[in-house]
Amino acid sequence: MEVKIEGKSYIGKEGDILFIPPNQLHGAMSYHHSPCAFFAIVFDSLFIKSNFSDFIQQSYIDSIIEFPSKYIVHATNDLPNIAELRNNVVQIIDEFALKEPFFELSLKANLLLFLKNIYLT
Repeated sequence: MEVKIEGKSYIGKEGDILFIPPNQLHGAMSYHHSPCAFFAIVFDSLFIKSNFSDFIQQSYIDSIIEFPSKYIVHATNDLPNIAELRNNVVQIIDEFALKEPFFELSLKANLLLFLKNIYLT
């Protein structure tokens, strides 16, 4: 599939992960009429923000929110940590789908682990 983020095109293949930070104009379409399917994980940045400005907030979260275009990531098989990113995504999708008691805690934890792995790319 083709994903356009702020006018730049990314060609996604099976297993790729695209991280689109907040407030980035984007859209997706079939690439050369190829069939495609994808999961979109959309969350409000307030879900991971701290109510006060702690070290984690200042060092990692604020920069993604304030300078989102620097943090667009197209994760492919070439990344050494692609397996961890994929595992984070599967965990997030499963937590949200199953909605077991207290799932929000695991969901937030997995989102933060995903962001950690984004930083490692």
